[in-house]
Amino acid sequence: EVFKNRLNKVSLAIRNVLAMPDVLGIIEVENLKVMQKIATKISADAIAAGQPDPKYTAYLEDGNDFRGINVGYLVKSEKIKVLEVKQLAGDVKLNYPGGNAEEKLFDRPPLMLRAEVIDPKAQKPFSFTVIVNHFKSYLGVDDAEKGDRTRNKRRLEAEWLANFIQERQKADASERMLVCGDFNAFQFNDGFNDLIGILKGKPDPNVLVPSKGVFNTGLVDLVDYIGAASRYSYTFDGSAQAIDHILVNKQTRERVLKFGFARVDADFPEIWANDANRPERISDHDAPIVFLSLDEPAPKVPPMTPVQ
Repeated sequence: EVFKNRLNKVSLAIRNVLAMPDVLGIIEVENLKVMQKIATKISADAIAAGQPDPKYTAYLEDGNDFRGINVGYLVKSEKIKVLEVKQLAGDVKLNYPGGNAEEKLFDRPPLMLRAEVIDPKAQKPFSFTVIVNHFKSYLGVDDAEKGDRTRNKRRLEAEWLANFIQERQKADASERMLVCGDFNAFQFNDGFNDLIGILKGKPDPNVLVPSKGVFNTGLVDLVDYIGAASRYSYTFDGSAQAIDHILVNKQTRERVLKFGFARVDADFPEIWANDANRPERISDHDAPIVFLSLDEPAPKVPPMTPVQ
């Protein structure tokens, strides 16, 4: 019964608040069977409500988190042609002085999706690559005994991903890349690490565990381009903060029309999580959403300027 209620809430949230994105990265899903049940539920509810059926196809690969917490995708099968779905760094070890050499670096390994927009009229397919992530949380980051492991694990996850993106950009400078998910990190350094700075290629060295390198990723964090009052995806002890992000490279940034957060969770009372007939509080995070132009040639939109 609880699972049934959760399915109803997630269907309401994706259909009526997120407006059924063409590609949706999802965090904390147990397995592919659950993702498929979500897709089926959304289709059934959309048809019953007189909405277009998104005909989502589910993608998920099990990671290393013993609790069954994984990342995955829902993709509109009639609008998006999936070329590849690949789990990244699933077997990479957590390697730092004093660490356990046999421990895996990622509990929730990144999942990469390469795809094209289906448009028979287009002379050239609009292709793009998405990487959905769920980095190590802050849990234990300031612990006297376990803090060093947490801080280094977070740093190494960001460095691995930044290096992967850098190498892809070297191999194909025209690739459109979007890097999204729950990074469990602010858009600025937190004193312990600077994970988003690592991904942007501009790590702040004035942190307890700074990055061991600088990676030329070409990424920008879209949260930097919206007003300060809107820069949050989560509230913790009354503090509004952005820990969910979408970062894009130059080739994607030229296509960005709009970015923001779907307000369905962070602003609402936790008790609404028990109400299966409303979408609010399906999670405790709000989803970042980006809209891209598919027009050819690319529209001459004003260059984005970070908002201070």
